[in-house]
Amino acid sequence: MTLPPALRIHCLGPPTVLVGGGSPPPDVLWRKHLGLLVYLALSPGHTRSRDHLLGLLWPEKDQQRARHSLNEAVRRLRLGLGPERILTTSDTVALHPADLLVDVVEEADVSLGLFLEGFSVPDAPEFEHWLEGERTRHSSRAIERWLASGEEALRRSDLTVADDHALRALGAEPGSERATRLRMRARALAGDAAGALRIYQEFTGWIEGELGEGPSAELSALADRIRAGRGGLGATAGPVSDPPLVGRARAHMAAFREVTDDRTTGPRVLVVAGLVGSGKSRLVRECATRWALDGGVCALARPLETDRAGPWRVLHLLLRGGLGAAPGLRAAPPRALGILATVAPLLADHVPGVIPAEGDVAAAFADIVRAVAEEQPLCLAIDDVHWADDASLGALLGAATGLMHVPLLLVASELEGVPDLPPTLRQLHAEVGRHVPGTTVTLDPLDPDDIATLVDDLAPWCDPGESRDRLVRRVAYESGGNPLFAVTLLHGLAEVAALRDDALHWPPRSVTLEAPFPMEVPNLVRSVMVARIGQLDADVRRVLEVAAVGGAELDEAAIRTVADLEEEAIERALVELERQGFIQFDGERYRVRIPFLAQVVRTTFLTPSQAHRMRARYDAARRTDAQTHRRLDAQTPRRLDA
Repeated sequence: MTLPPALRIHCLGPPTVLVGGGSPPPDVLWRKHLGLLVYLALSPGHTRSRDHLLGLLWPEKDQQRARHSLNEAVRRLRLGLGPERILTTSDTVALHPADLLVDVVEEADVSLGLFLEGFSVPDAPEFEHWLEGERTRHSSRAIERWLASGEEALRRSDLTVADDHALRALGAEPGSERATRLRMRARALAGDAAGALRIYQEFTGWIEGELGEGPSAELSALADRIRAGRGGLGATAGPVSDPPLVGRARAHMAAFREVTDDRTTGPRVLVVAGLVGSGKSRLVRECATRWALDGGVCALARPLETDRAGPWRVLHLLLRGGLGAAPGLRAAPPRALGILATVAPLLADHVPGVIPAEGDVAAAFADIVRAVAEEQPLCLAIDDVHWADDASLGALLGAATGLMHVPLLLVASELEGVPDLPPTLRQLHAEVGRHVPGTTVTLDPLDPDDIATLVDDLAPWCDPGESRDRLVRRVAYESGGNPLFAVTLLHGLAEVAALRDDALHWPPRSVTLEAPFPMEVPNLVRSVMVARIGQLDADVRRVLEVAAVGGAELDEAAIRTVADLEEEAIERALVELERQGFIQFDGERYRVRIPFLAQVVRTTFLTPSQAHRMRARYDAARRTDAQTHRRLDAQTPRRLDA
């Protein structure tokens, strides 16, 4: 059997038909002929009975005249589409399915227009009724797709796409609260609270004017949370504001999925691991912000290294960081509040203290968590959890494993590679994904594509094309993929225009990309780096100073000679510098991860003469080591092959 020519029917927007890639004869597009074609294309099995079609399209005619009109429509469609396209029997009319494509079956994108936009068959009320229903159905389907893809974009922090898809949904359904809510959340997460509230006011004005109604309580509550600042948990400490949350799409989506998953299933745990400056704290705050925007209550604690030795320090920090002010706290058992008042002085002003017995504090904490979470879903966020005291970790682990069906999210960030994690924290790791729903995400260094996104956002002064590509390579090289260093460097270049030529004209001729060629470091970058280095202890800083004069690749033997430290201290220092993200081990030797770090160390922590003498000693140690190796090689008997 000969197959008909390819048939493409475009129903979105003004309807069009293509036959074999070209336009059909004009009579195919006559109203009732086109209506019949589209109706058959969207019917089950592409088939309808003759009697059904007569009542649908020719209800004003008697039986004989209506049958004649249907037969004439079939004849003309066969002439225009190919005789094999329309299949008939004495009772049915069908459309051959071969090489048939209808746009609304593949993808409903009402940005192209309404279903059969501008098309009607005035003397066929049943067809008009069907047409209106199809317009509503396909529009709703497209809106659902846009909102779903917008929520997915929100999960991967693509806030511009989320806002755009919400706008598309609002274009098709101006009264959509879901789309308005998506826009407000996207703006709030982008740090534009004023923009989010403006969207709310515009929507409220529209529905009051068009429908005479007010917004729902849920939408008003979201506006109240944004207005009160409950969507965020404070700005980034330091001179650099939050950068765009780029890269690590899989890690971010995994993290945000824990935040947005069904909260009625019980406690969940999210662990975020990464090096210093990798964005752990930022991701913790993002998770807490999203939780709060969706109507939850958050408590944030960031313990210091000294807090590890004090029992119940993290519980105290959580109570001070939001848990103590949660609305549901008043519903907690008085005895539980009294017990926690002994470890959290802020509660002592409201309830009398109760001397706890062994195990009472953890049980009291669980009672309080339950009371708060039953009022509003609760997020407990602990940044740098590796510094948490073991007693508090035990109470948190008990809450995560024992409070069934309580809407609780425990978010914890930890420094990757910490050698001596508390035993309870190791136990929590073992529980995640097994007995407690949740996941662990690791933040790897940014790749060049991620750096390119940062450059596009933070370096509008850079011309596109070759200059932009050169700056991306330079920032990726100098920062080692560390988000903090990359963003700090770009902020510094934005503030000091005189340094931009140095950043862009690189590498110079005859110098390879890997060769050390440190740029002039902006003061902003220098201040951040100096603060970071100043937190290192004396031995670690001494090793870093030697590394700063040693070049891109570090010679451990030379470092041992010049640093004049015990081998154990050298090993400990190298591990700490690797954990801090200053150096990295490639399987054979250590390399400086952040080249401009070396310039900061040399110019801030060493005098020129110190740097010169240290470099001379370093080079001498390397020469001595190389000579020793050559002498040993010469003394080793060589194997002679037969």
